[in-house]
Amino acid sequence: MSLSWIVFGASAVLALFGGLMQLDDAILDLSLFTHIGQYPAQDLSAEAVLWLVGITVVLVGPGMVGFRRRDLVTA
Repeated sequence: MSLSWIVFGASAVLALFGGLMQLDDAILDLSLFTHIGQYPAQDLSAEAVLWLVGITVVLVGPGMVGFRRRDLVTA
């Protein structure tokens, strides 16, 4: 779970402050948010959104398996 927060936090920092720090485009492309477009200023890229949804679906499967395998004691 901490890995997902690290990915989200790094993507958010790159998306918000990458342009201000004048980072290279290759580094900015590491952010998940740069691929879908900036909605009010640009049209959303349907292909990029579908790729991100596909990646999410693929990663949710192992996450659910790991969630079910927790060692919890219930009353």
